[in-house]
Amino acid sequence: RREEEEESERIRKQAQAEKEEIERQRQAAEQAERIRKSAEEAQRRAAEEAARLRREEEEEAERIRKQAEAKKEEMERQRHAAELAESIRKAAEIEQKRASEEAARIKREEEEVERIHKAAEEEQKRAAEEAARIRHEEEEEAE
Repeated sequence: RREEEEESERIRKQAQAEKEEIERQRQAAEQAERIRKSAEEAQRRAAEEAARLRREEEEEAERIRKQAEAKKEEMERQRHAAELAESIRKAAEIEQKRASEEAARIKREEEEVERIHKAAEEEQKRAAEEAARIRHEEEEEAE
C-alpha cells in the first residue's frame, strides 16, 4: 500500500510538473506572440516613417529642381533684357550720330544761304551805289 501511495504521489507530482510545464510553454507562446506582434507593429511603423521620409525627400528635391529652373529662366530673361537694352542703346547711339550729322549739314546749308544772302545784299548795294553814281554823273552832265 505504501508503494502504491508513493507511486500515486510520484504520478501526481509528475502530472503537476507536466501541468506546470504546459502552463510555462503556454505563457512562453503568448509572450512570443506578443513580441512577434510588437515587432510587426514596429516594422510597419518603420516602413511608414521610411515612406514618409522618402516622400519628403522627393518633394524637397522637386522643390529645389523647380527653384533652380525658375532661377535659370530668370537669368535667361535678364540676359535677354540686357541684350535688348544694349541693342536699344546702340540704335540710339546710331540715331544720335545721324541726328548730329543732319544738324551739322543743316547748319552748313544755313551758313551757305547766309553767305549767299550777304553776297547778294553786297552786290545789290554796289549796284545801287553804281546806279546812284551814274545818275549823279548824268545829272551833272545834263547841267
